[in-house]
Amino acid sequence: MDRVNRSLILPSTENFRTMFSRRSKARVQPGSIISVESYTGATPGASTSTSAFAGVLMAVKHRHQGVDNAIRVRASVGKPGVGTEVRFDVNSPWIKDIRVLRKNEGMRQAKLYYIRRSDKFLSGVQPAIRSSMVANAKLTNDAKAISKTGSPSKSGGKKKSN
Repeated sequence: MDRVNRSLILPSTENFRTMFSRRSKARVQPGSIISVESYTGATPGASTSTSAFAGVLMAVKHRHQGVDNAIRVRASVGKPGVGTEVRFDVNSPWIKDIRVLRKNEGMRQAKLYYIRRSDKFLSGVQPAIRSSMVANAKLTNDAKAISKTGSPSKSGGKKKSN
């Protein structure tokens, strides 16, 4: 049965599988702030349009030796008190990328369903997402400058010491 289960896992999602494994030392724990980028089209991978959802990792469901793992992410939208939860299958071909924006800080339970009751747990999510987006934009701008000119830009490159 183990051979059948391993054949159901897509090669592109193997990294995500170890990311949420129970036995992995570098696993992502509930309470971490993550960003999940998924395809939005008729067929996964064929479409170039993607959508990103970032929020607090509430729960990781482990089923069938890692073949049917799922994660639940919660984010606050708009007004305080309004939250959105999305469930993602870890081995789905619809998932393009999962990034950890900030590791868990102090939450020790396996399922964080209690954050539905209060927005104070989601208060640090938006600043973490913004800082990650700014850092990512700087990296992509530096990469574009390097590809065009062959050397890093003045703002993103290393300073020469005399």
